[in-house]
Amino acid sequence: MKATTSISEARAELTRLRDEARADYGRVSEGFVARIDASLAIFEDAHAEGNRGLEPELAMALVLRARYHGVGLSGHEAMALVERARPLLEAHGLYEDLMLGTLVDADVQLEVGDLDAALVSAERAEALYSRLPSQGSAEASLLVLRGRLARRRGDRGAALKYFERARACCIERGARGTLMRVTLNLGVLHYERRELRRAIGYHEQVLALALEEREPQRKLLGNLRLNLGLIQLDSEGFEEAARHFEDALEWLEPGSDAYMRLRARLGFGKAMVGLG
Repeated sequence: MKATTSISEARAELTRLRDEARADYGRVSEGFVARIDASLAIFEDAHAEGNRGLEPELAMALVLRARYHGVGLSGHEAMALVERARPLLEAHGLYEDLMLGTLVDADVQLEVGDLDAALVSAERAEALYSRLPSQGSAEASLLVLRGRLARRRGDRGAALKYFERARACCIERGARGTLMRVTLNLGVLHYERRELRRAIGYHEQVLALALEEREPQRKLLGNLRLNLGLIQLDSEGFEEAARHFEDALEWLEPGSDAYMRLRARLGFGKAMVGLG
């Protein structure tokens, strides 16, 4: 979005971005995030110039950017954006965005292993969600969060139920991008349960969907290939494992994905040993 964009145009673009995220949060690309960044910059500038009439738009843009913290933004930076937005969201009664910001908190807390804090944030998000007139696609995000929490606490049976409900919700709403992420969680869960055939099946479903995307998500594809390599390695499918590890290295970035690239290299070495 150009610097000369009018406030009315910026508002219209923010509405489009929020509608796209609401319809299918999981479908993300660098171009989409760049549009969010451009929108946020306009409202940041207006706020810096003393335009308090745009506080709701600034708060909504802050939360929207925080939701995509996997793209050029750390989890802690995302939580800082939500913290900035929270008093504005509360002041203007923007409960949907307040709920989405609380989901960001829970997601980051879960990622760093603070399960108690993540549970508190999840419960707050659910309480806010129950007040919303329009349920939107956030239902799947809440179910996935509950499933991830259950998995981290060792209750894989409960996790499976949450993920399956989230998957059904995505299919019903046609939320293809979010469906990929839910199905990936199912694949990981079955891998942890040592149900390797099912784990491979779910990962291959996600891979097929991801490769059909107009803008391939490099990190997602790299993660999928890495996981498939690890599962095939455990299944003693050494040739398939080696192929997936090589493909993972093609998709994973040398800088930001250094740890996953290391795991792919190590896995490839083990596959070669297995092949003799």
